[in-house]
Parts: sequence; structure tokens; C-alpha cells
Amino acid sequence: MPPNVDLNGLEASARASCKPAATVDDRPDVAALRERTEVARRLVNDVKYQFAPTVDLRSNVGTTTVDTGAAPNTTWNVQAVLTVPIWDGGIRYGNLRDTHAQEAIAGQKLEAARRQALIQVTQAQRGVSVADERRRVAGQTRDLAAENDRLTRTAYLEGRGTSLELVTAAQGLREAEIQLAVREFELVKARVLAVLALASCPW
Repeated sequence: MPPNVDLNGLEASARASCKPAATVDDRPDVAALRERTEVARRLVNDVKYQFAPTVDLRSNVGTTTVDTGAAPNTTWNVQAVLTVPIWDGGIRYGNLRDTHAQEAIAGQKLEAARRQALIQVTQAQRGVSVADERRRVAGQTRDLAAENDRLTRTAYLEGRGTSLELVTAAQGLREAEIQLAVREFELVKARVLAVLALASCPW
């Protein structure tokens, strides 16, 4: 990777692209399951309404030009029919048990998603602290390797060291710098994952 790459820009880009959520309940996956649970609860209510009596109102207007003298020329009939469901072969009770089961399943999926989200957020936050500690240790190791390389060079210039020691010290410094760069990238990655663990992203 080129040396001018801004690793911290990855975290800033993630924060700019994703909307932070206040709690795990605001995460899109948890919010979607919560809406499904509400839909399942409404389906239970819909089945319960099938047990309620219904009233059917009907109206009929009729008119004639023939005057019979027995009835008025224009008549208006209003009819109300009350239907009380008594027995339908058990379909409504079966639908009620089925919708209750679907509601329970939706609630369990919601609770499982909330627990998983809490675990992910906790792991992401813990990952940031671990990655930061590993980067700090790598930084100290690089400083020690740099000091060892400096002392080896000084000893070599004074004739108290060998070229093998000089090469070994330089190689140790390069390896320590590479390890520090890797740890810095892991820290940025952990911070990005911590942002994404509790955020709503457009993708």
C-alpha cells in the first residue's frame, strides 16, 4: 500500500456514511424483526375478530308510477342481518393457534437478534481496546529496535561490532516497523467495525 494512504480516513468515511444508532434496538436488523413481531401480533388480533358477531345492513328503494291505493308509490326497505359464528369446523381455532405460534417465533427471533447485536457491540468495543494495546506494544518494540539499531551502528563505527550484527539489527528494525504498521491497520479496522456494529448504513 502506498505510504500516503490515510488509514484514519477509513474510520471517518464509515462515520460519515453510516448513521450512529443510540441502542441496539435502533439497528436495522433488530428494527426489522421488531416490525415483524408487531405484524404477527396484528395477525393474532385479526383472527380473534373472526369470532365476533357481524351485522349486515341492507337498504332498498323502490318506486312506481302506478297508484294502487294500497301502498305508497315510493318504498324504502331497510334490513339488518346479525350473524353469530358458532361452528366452522375448527378453522378459526386452528388459525388462532397458528398465529399465536408465529407471534412466539417472531418474538424469539427478535430476542435472539437483540442478544446477538449486544454481543457484537461488546466484542467490537473490546476489539478496539485490544487492538490499541497491541499497537502500543508494537510501538514500544519498534522504539527498542530503533535504539538497538542505533547502538549497533555506533558500535560498528567504533570498531566494536561486526557487519552481521549491523545487518541483524537493521532487519529487526524493519520487522518491528512492519509489525507496527500491521497493528495500526488492525486498530483502524477494529474502530471501523465498532462504528458499523452500532450504526445504520445505506448499503
